[in-house]
Amino acid sequence: MSNRSMQRLLIFLPPRLGAGGRGQFASGTVVPYVALSARESTRGEAPVALLPKAAAVDLVFDSSDVFITAIESPKLSEGRLRMALPNILEDRLLAEAKSFFQSGLF
Repeated sequence: MSNRSMQRLLIFLPPRLGAGGRGQFASGTVVPYVALSARESTRGEAPVALLPKAAAVDLVFDSSDVFITAIESPKLSEGRLRMALPNILEDRLLAEAKSFFQSGLF
């Protein structure tokens, strides 16, 4: 790859389980990427330390590492909702874990 900088670099991170559950990558870890400029796009794989330079970098997480849920929140002002959101989400996660253990699947 040439030394010129790309506009955007998409880095596709492997699943955490594939990294031994550590969630950290060494500079020699090879990751797939897509480098985008105004005129061209380049796909490839490279060690983290040798990825092309770019003005913007987007990390694309594996879907198994992403948690998405819908929660019902009380009617609060935006500031209060931001403060309450971590507790609301924690309550939701605890309720799901409790129902999982009560279901007898574990």
